[in-house]
Amino acid sequence: MTERIVGPAGSLAAENVRRIRELRGLTKKALSERTSTAGCPIPPLGISRIEKGERRIDVDDLLVLAQALQVPYAQLIEPPPPCASCQGAPPIGFSCLACGATAEGEANA
Repeated sequence: MTERIVGPAGSLAAENVRRIRELRGLTKKALSERTSTAGCPIPPLGISRIEKGERRIDVDDLLVLAQALQVPYAQLIEPPPPCASCQGAPPIGFSCLACGATAEGEANA
């Protein structure tokens, strides 16, 4: 079996999954349970391997992880905004007081 290397976009997605999971206060097990509820289970070991860059993220994974983390899927593959407070991932229904980002990743006017 050939080893598959995670590319730059996959590495960014892996880092964003870890960062947003931690901002949400979720354990790998809790995120895994959310992916199962969403219909595309990723076991805790799979979450760990994704975050370490040892497992590639396919489109189905990307969509279910975004749903489980309550962020738009594009937020998982874009660099986070430079905000020390929310790091571009305020919780659903909230806006960051420091940068104005909303849960959809848009700045408030």
